[in-house]
Amino acid sequence: CPVIYPFVQYEYYNPQQRVEQPRTPDKRLEVSKWSAGLNWFALPGLVVKADYTTRQIGTSRVFGRGEYNSENEFSIGIAYIGWFISR
Repeated sequence: CPVIYPFVQYEYYNPQQRVEQPRTPDKRLEVSKWSAGLNWFALPGLVVKADYTTRQIGTSRVFGRGEYNSENEFSIGIAYIGWFISR
């Protein structure tokens, strides 16, 4: 039986949320991001990860669209866990 762990993550960040007057916050720095994917443990110590991310720029809403173009990406990665130095 394959060992597969699904995951979902939501993030919101805005490094200019609180600025001093007379500056105004830049809407392009408001980012709402969703990620979803799978972690597959193919062998002991070997994991294959695939995820899809959608990033909405210019909005603080969880399920919203901003006035700027959104960014969508798909990524695949492989990681190996092993001891390279013995004690």
